[in-house]
Amino acid sequence: MNRRFLFVLFACLFCLSACAPNSDGSVPTEMALTDPADTSDAEEGHLLLEGRRYTYTGKAEDISAKEDILTLQRGGTYRISGTLNDGCLRISAPHETLHLILDGVSLSSSRTTPLVIEAAACVILETAEGTVNRLTDTDAAPKEERLPAACLEASCQLVLRGSGSLILSGRRQAALSCTQTVTVESGSVTLSAPDMGLWVRDALILSGGALTVTAAERGIVAAKDETAQGLVTVSDGKLTVSATEVALVAGRKLLAIGGSADLSAPILYDAPSVVLDAPHFPKR
Repeated sequence: MNRRFLFVLFACLFCLSACAPNSDGSVPTEMALTDPADTSDAEEGHLLLEGRRYTYTGKAEDISAKEDILTLQRGGTYRISGTLNDGCLRISAPHETLHLILDGVSLSSSRTTPLVIEAAACVILETAEGTVNRLTDTDAAPKEERLPAACLEASCQLVLRGSGSLILSGRRQAALSCTQTVTVESGSVTLSAPDMGLWVRDALILSGGALTVTAAERGIVAAKDETAQGLVTVSDGKLTVSATEVALVAGRKLLAIGGSADLSAPILYDAPSVVLDAPHFPKR
């Protein structure tokens, strides 16, 4: 038992990377582990966030902690609940798939991005039935050049589903940014940010659920550079976008073959190719 306890504590002191220090130069408070449990045969890991503390039930090697960063470092299914005050949840599991069940989660940070998917093959974010899940960053946090600063940054395929609500409030550039493809299958997803609600390099696919975007300038942006797919595709679900400049920007193509949309902006569509085969989509 002593060896297992020491192993869990050692795992909680290791992390793949670190968040920025406080604005006054001090080091953030260390995350603290309570009630460690290594359940080797568990099919689902349980992560309970309690302000500056957390409890994890599952395999000890699944998770590590350092300062104000918690890192999930193995593929699998995780149920996450509770509140992380001024911290960062990071995913670093190259070439693996992670299924995160958000069961009443609140993540916030004044120094960095509260949820960073640094490396994975695919991450599925599922909101549990009847829950409200919130991610919030701050305009005081630094901006990175890797992709637009957001309260959810993903460098992999990202799937949003569930029967609850996911609310992303970005205070820097975007609410959600992704270097690959974002697929919204079900649930309620609400994005707000000063520049753009959602930025995606390859494609946004809305196949169900309700996606609501409120941005100061551009609502949804699919990258325009030559190496990106730059696609926005809607086959089902409800899309609502309010922006002061452009509602939907697609570097290559906007395709609406189903679903419905409520778009409010001086320019509804900015794309080289626009195909609107859905009867409930506004025309240009």
